[in-house]
Amino acid sequence: MTDVDGQMSQIEVTEEFLSKQIKQAREEKQKNEKLYQKLGTTIGLALVILLI
Repeated sequence: MTDVDGQMSQIEVTEEFLSKQIKQAREEKQKNEKLYQKLGTTIGLALVILLI
């Protein structure tokens, strides 16, 4: 068992870890969002060219 100070420090460590994970997830989302937009545009143009 840990005392209150030990539990507080563990919560702070966990909070720091989660903040880093959230930041990393947001960065990946922004990167992938641009990729998927470009991919969708490219596929759409390819379909238009095939149908013409």
